[in-house]
Amino acid sequence: MGKTPKEYNKMLRESSPPSQSAKTLPMAFVVGGLICVVGQALTDWYGSLGLTKDEAGAWCSVTLVLLFALAFHFSHGEFVTFLPKSVTTAIGMGVSEHLGGNVSIT
Repeated sequence: MGKTPKEYNKMLRESSPPSQSAKTLPMAFVVGGLICVVGQALTDWYGSLGLTKDEAGAWCSVTLVLLFALAFHFSHGEFVTFLPKSVTTAIGMGVSEHLGGNVSIT
């Protein structure tokens, strides 16, 4: 009934597509670098608007999440619904704190 490790490895090799890491690793590096460049540009821009380093970083994070949601929507035709409530609550709390605590988060 059970398979030996050797049989399992053979079955795994036969059912798995070959890795394309020679193609995907450089692409991941490029995409990650572009995300960092966009994030740094956003942080610098928010800083030029008079926000502190922490505030600019927070707004950069919010902006990147929203940009990802829009990109996902346009590429898949649906909005991102898998963000955990803790993330959306944290974003809301940051906005509330920035506005002087005049916003209620429920």
